[in-house]
Amino acid sequence: MGFCGCAAFARRRLSLKPLRFVLPPYHQRRLFRGAAFRAFYSTRAQPGTQAELRQKPRSPLSSTLGRRPHHPAKVMQIEHKTTVLAAPSVLFRIYEDVANWHTWDPDTRRALLDGPLQVGSKGKLTPTKGNTVPMRITEVTQDRSFTVESKIPMFCMVFEHELNPTASGTEVVHRVTITGPLLLFLGRVLGKQIDSGLPVTLRNLKQLAEARSAA
Repeated sequence: MGFCGCAAFARRRLSLKPLRFVLPPYHQRRLFRGAAFRAFYSTRAQPGTQAELRQKPRSPLSSTLGRRPHHPAKVMQIEHKTTVLAAPSVLFRIYEDVANWHTWDPDTRRALLDGPLQVGSKGKLTPTKGNTVPMRITEVTQDRSFTVESKIPMFCMVFEHELNPTASGTEVVHRVTITGPLLLFLGRVLGKQIDSGLPVTLRNLKQLAEARSAA
């Protein structure tokens, strides 16, 4: 029997005279009292009645029940600093020479920028361990700071470089901020690499800047 045959059979079965269902007297009285109660209070908005409660806005707590709480994305930030006996301008000239970043940053194999060190410039950076990633300059303050952002799917790294003048030279601050879902899987290993690599980078940068300043 196909679908049409089953439908015809069911239609014939349902064409029988329907049965009458009668509530017992006790349930009829309860149903009548409930209907009368709702009809009476629906026309009078007494304080605290159901009619008034329906008009009250839901509390902030009740509106959040049943929803998944929002958890901010996990963030990892690593920072190291050193003092260099050189002017900020000397250090910034080294920063501007992007093609030679690898001479003082052991974690960089090659770095290329499609223009000068200015906001909006884009390029590529190849680490000594890993694949080439895109980079973009997001902030530049002449002789004071610049920021590089590198994004891949579900992962973002921001490299901040700050030059703070001191009485004896310059305080150099390098800060790396990592965000994204992949941080949950790569954070521990990558964090150890960055934490051990930044002091080496700052030491090389210090030697190069002080040698140029003394020349």
